[in-house]
Amino acid sequence: METKELEILRKLLKQLNKIDSINSGGCGIAALAIYRFLEKHNLINNTKIIYLYAYDDASIYYNNIHNQKNNSILDAPAHVILKHENSYIDSRGIKDRIICNWKEYKQELNVKELLISVKKSDWNPFFNKRDSIPLIEKIFDIDLSDVNTY
Repeated sequence: METKELEILRKLLKQLNKIDSINSGGCGIAALAIYRFLEKHNLINNTKIIYLYAYDDASIYYNNIHNQKNNSILDAPAHVILKHENSYIDSRGIKDRIICNWKEYKQELNVKELLISVKKSDWNPFFNKRDSIPLIEKIFDIDLSDVNTY
C-alpha cells in the first residue's frame, strides 16, 4: 500500500474499532467496508477475504467449505479479516500476523460470498446493524446500502 493510503486507513481503523461490538458480529461488515476502501483507492490487488474459525468451530468450517463448493450461503465464522499483500487487517489495525485467537481453520472467499453471508440475519446480535452501518459508511465514505437488511 502507498504510504498516504496506509496512514489514512490506520486512522479509519481506529475510528472503526470504537463502534460497539464491531468484533462481535460486525467484523464481516467491517471487512467489507475495508475491502471497499481498498477498492476505491485502487489497492485491491493482492487482497483476500479470510474467514477464521476456532478449533471448536470445526463443524462450521467444514460445513462452510461444503457450502462454498455448492454456491450456498456461508454461516458466520468466529472472525473475518483481510489479507492485503503481507499484512492482515481488521478493525484493530494492520499487522504482520493474524491478529486474533481464531486461526485454527482459515477459508478464503470472494467479496460476493462475503456480502451474501453478512446479509444473513443470524450473525451475532450484539452488533447493531441499524446504528452501526451508517457510522461505518461515514467513516470510510463508502456505500453499504446493499448490506442494510435490518
